[in-house]
Amino acid sequence: MGELVQLIGYIAWPITAIVLTCLLVREIKAGLVQTLFQGIGSLRVAGFELTKQVETAVQLAKSEAQAANIEVVPPAESETIQAEEGEEELSANALYDQIQDAWTEIAEVVTDLAVQHGGYRDQRKVRENLLLLVEKGAIEANLFDVIRSIQQLRNGIRRAGPGSVSVKAVRDYKATVTSVAEALRERLSPAPTA
Repeated sequence: MGELVQLIGYIAWPITAIVLTCLLVREIKAGLVQTLFQGIGSLRVAGFELTKQVETAVQLAKSEAQAANIEVVPPAESETIQAEEGEEELSANALYDQIQDAWTEIAEVVTDLAVQHGGYRDQRKVRENLLLLVEKGAIEANLFDVIRSIQQLRNGIRRAGPGSVSVKAVRDYKATVTSVAEALRERLSPAPTA
């Protein structure tokens, strides 16, 4: 009987390790790492490669904006036609630059709104300004989440590099950014007239 208990003791730990490993692999496949991995690009874990495409992330940001009651207006018909006709001519760097320029629009509006509420006059302090605006009630928490998602998407694209962006992703990103920036502009107090 003592030998049987001893044998079970020797076998229990390896079996426990195998079971835990199987559960971990199942969680990875179910999206645990994808949830933790907020960036754009690929992550290799335990032989699995997880990829988050820019188009998927842009659609997620657009959905978050719509959930925050921001109407995301598609680009004007003329802009769409020009982008489609020039798709082959647009370099990866030009597309990448358009993403960076679109983010600047939101950063400027956030800075202007934050300054009205005692925040920083520095576009590099977007996160701090957003937290201040939420604290003061100038923007809602869900709008904060949308802007942070857009910022994280921009940062992910910056890390992934110019080749990671398609014309469609740029078009959708710019439409989302423009709509969110307009929602922020509506919260700006008019400048005093002299």
